[in-house]
Amino acid sequence: MIEKPPDWVKTFKENSGRVAELFQLSELTQLFNRANSEYLHWDKFRYQPMPKGVDPKVAWALLKITRTGNSDVLPILDERGRPFSVFLVKDHLKALSYIDSYTSGTIVTPNGLPDGVQRDHLIINGLIEEAISSSQIEGASTTRKVAKAMIELKRAPKNKDEQMILNNYQGMARLEEWKTRKLDDQFLLELHRILTIHTMENPSDEGRFRNDDDHVVVSDKLTGEIVHVPPKFKDARKQLDQLYELANSEKNYIHPFVKASILHYCLAYIHPFVDGNGRSARALFYWFLIKENYWMFKFLPISLQIKKMDWRPGYDRAFQYVETDESDITYFLSYKLKLATNAIQYFIKKKKKKQVEAEKLKSQLLTSDEINQRQLELIEFMQRNPGAELDIQTLKEKNKVAYQTARMDLTELASKRILKRIKSGKKYVFIRGEKFPNR
Repeated sequence: MIEKPPDWVKTFKENSGRVAELFQLSELTQLFNRANSEYLHWDKFRYQPMPKGVDPKVAWALLKITRTGNSDVLPILDERGRPFSVFLVKDHLKALSYIDSYTSGTIVTPNGLPDGVQRDHLIINGLIEEAISSSQIEGASTTRKVAKAMIELKRAPKNKDEQMILNNYQGMARLEEWKTRKLDDQFLLELHRILTIHTMENPSDEGRFRNDDDHVVVSDKLTGEIVHVPPKFKDARKQLDQLYELANSEKNYIHPFVKASILHYCLAYIHPFVDGNGRSARALFYWFLIKENYWMFKFLPISLQIKKMDWRPGYDRAFQYVETDESDITYFLSYKLKLATNAIQYFIKKKKKKQVEAEKLKSQLLTSDEINQRQLELIEFMQRNPGAELDIQTLKEKNKVAYQTARMDLTELASKRILKRIKSGKKYVFIRGEKFPNR
């Protein structure tokens, strides 16, 4: 259970006579630097070593003075009519600089830049990973291998969990074409409908805003404790309009990653739908960054980091920290920055590994000089899916190439006996051949 911060204004007034003296303490300055570097909430701050004779509540009051005095006030109000705010400290600026250098420029690795085929493959793979991880965060129960094969082989989903993953993939895939759109009701409802189709208990809830009769609350998945009661929809309606204005306005510059994180948090806070709010909020985060030409986020499955690092408790806690400490979104931003920097590092490491594996795969093939990048990706796919059967039309759609190009890729591999053409029903498909390389 997160402890709500004490009334810092009251504490400050009660100790106003000591303020000047306390701000002179070097130990207090060091404490504040440490607290802001990690952006500690009272829940953790109270356990930090305090300067001699300084009560944690007094130290917290002074810390809040420094934070509120340097915060940017946002044009979105919480249910108490108080504006949300954000405060960028040095560690945040450092992380934002790191994100800028990788995600809005070029990928710099010792093995060079990705070509067009690799880039398309990375985008598709990133979309798949994000779709799977985002759905698993929301409770979808299926393995990554099964879910990935379903999307790559265009198999129809077998259950609600697989449908959720497919919906997420299709929604994420649409973000590029939507990057010129303004955020409004029509866009948001269309996004929600795509993300939730065939997964809602009541199909009429797909692509519609909730009303007060829906009695929507957010509960802790483990304890069942209610951790957030969304605003009445009359207030939510005003907050949505404020959110649209923030997203669409170019006034009062806010760093794109910071603004995307604010949009993510606020949509989840407003909770405008009966279900699917988390998926919609994460998609909105990606949409805004792609809109702002942070192209590498097409590759980056940030939700994978939440799942991979077992950070779901931290994800939930970041939301609660904001709500319990005067709508300070900095707690959520700090969490998102950690996820993003980890995702970039993971992506670069994985890209290097994939390039090494591609070179090894080429060396296994006697005719490696005649194997193009698409064919290497195809062989790798069939290594991951031993029983896969591919036809020309499926490969055409998978690689986004002309029918003749897909046909040539498959028939050339068949002529080298890497693949084998067989008849399946009324059509021909390609499976592993006798010279198919071991993984």
